Amino acid sequence: MKDVVSQVFIGSLSCFIALSSNAVASEKGTFSSSVGAQVTHDDNLYKINQDSELVRQLLSSFDFSDTVTSVFANAGMDWDVSRQKILASVSVTQNNYTKNAQFDNTETQYSIKWNWRAGQLFFGDLFHNENRRLANFTDNLNAALLASKIDEGLSGFSTNWQMHSRWQAQVSLNERTTEYSVDSLALNNKNVVTSSAKVTYKTEVNNSFSLSISQAKIDYENRTFEDGDTVDNEYTLSTIVLATNYHYSEKSLVSAKLLWRELEPEHATNGTEFALSDWGFNINYRWQIAPTIQLTTILADEISPSENIDTDFQRSQKLNLGITWQALNKVIIGLQTKYEKRRFEFNTNLNSALQIASKNTYKKAAINIAYLPSAIIELRIGYEFNNQRSDLLLRNFDSNTTYATLVASF
Repeated sequence: MKDVVSQVFIGSLSCFIALSSNAVASEKGTFSSSVGAQVTHDDNLYKINQDSELVRQLLSSFDFSDTVTSVFANAGMDWDVSRQKILASVSVTQNNYTKNAQFDNTETQYSIKWNWRAGQLFFGDLFHNENRRLANFTDNLNAALLASKIDEGLSGFSTNWQMHSRWQAQVSLNERTTEYSVDSLALNNKNVVTSSAKVTYKTEVNNSFSLSISQAKIDYENRTFEDGDTVDNEYTLSTIVLATNYHYSEKSLVSAKLLWRELEPEHATNGTEFALSDWGFNINYRWQIAPTIQLTTILADEISPSENIDTDFQRSQKLNLGITWQALNKVIIGLQTKYEKRRFEFNTNLNSALQIASKNTYKKAAINIAYLPSAIIELRIGYEFNNQRSDLLLRNFDSNTTYATLVASF
């Protein structure tokens, strides 16, 4: 089945690119496409403590540093039909590892979305996205070492009612699926169905304030639960959110959320002992310091299903800072720093020597420089430093990553 899906991806992509080479913008819609290549060198591919004797024994047959060559093609369509809009995109990336050929993989992504309108008062969207990628070494080491692919799907819809020029109501439903390609990891396949309702008020100057209520049902369909288990096969995450998008000035925007979260296992008889209920927040500040300089800051405390196969949920407290500077007419410089504290809940693997720690602190610093010699060509080089300190010494690591990218857009 996966081979058939990959053929559909590649076939669709070829059609998109063929169409885009002959299409021009019109009232009906537009086509776009791009192709490119990237070379990445990572001196700690596995994001693990290279100084540990145990790590060297467990991974004696692996090369810790490697160079990855990637080639990719992307295409998109934007089509207007009366007051309706259809959006579609497809992307294929081939990644080849110089020393660790067992990790060679093809990433695929596609999406389709219908933005619909019915009269003057009702509008919404209907969408479906799918992607396949290699498991992440930082967040999902055990799965990555098995060269497991992760297949993710997201489908859903929303309906909005413009009750008044300043009041809007919305209901939405979406389903997210996660599946691992390696059979031994099938117990970690999960299905998340989220339903929500929201009311939004907009002011005369386009500031907005909203209240939303959502409930996510998380189901590990291949697990079974027995009395006494400390890990469940079903959870419920309920969230109440007060949010605002507030234009502090013409050049700055604050997007803020105050959240109440309650996470409960469905079947555990001692569920109250493990239930998590507390406040969280997410503050995003964007400031156009000058015509060529933009600052973005994110401060957040969030609970979400974990990507790691050894734990079901993670709580993240993070601070991100990013600056984008158009230094010259054709040169753009980006700087980014990140600090994040993670705590993992409902650990499922208590035996693996490489399992995820219950707590860790992650830091990142990055710089990238883009040069756009023409309207269709982009050259980009970048460097990232990643650091993690954990209560599991094997997961303490430093890594340095450099990359160079060439993209041609049509």
